[in-house]
Amino acid sequence: MSGDDHNLRKVGGAGEGIAADWLADQGVKIIERNWFWRGGEIDLIAQEGERLLFVEVKYRRSQRMGSPAGAVTRTKQQGIIRTAKAWLKHNGGFNRSIRFDVVTVEGSGAAVSCQWYKSAFRPEA
Repeated sequence: MSGDDHNLRKVGGAGEGIAADWLADQGVKIIERNWFWRGGEIDLIAQEGERLLFVEVKYRRSQRMGSPAGAVTRTKQQGIIRTAKAWLKHNGGFNRSIRFDVVTVEGSGAAVSCQWYKSAFRPEA
């Protein structure tokens, strides 16, 4: 892993931690973090009431690289959906209500803000 890759993972992990804590403050129970399957990853798997949430977290210190929500491309969404199906298969969750959300984390230090996009995308029928 190159130094740049390591730094990106470190920053991404920090953003995921901020998002997980923020969601917990909103009453969401975090079930798993960074669930990997065949090249795919889900940042956070959580529960809100009876609904299971598959959450993609995008962190940006500034808008210089564009909107964090805009970084969740259709290709990224499809990978998350495939990985979520694998998680459901491994955990017997096919009868559960699910949702795909995005949480963006922007800023640094005391100036961090989170935004929660519920039902940010849906699996195709």
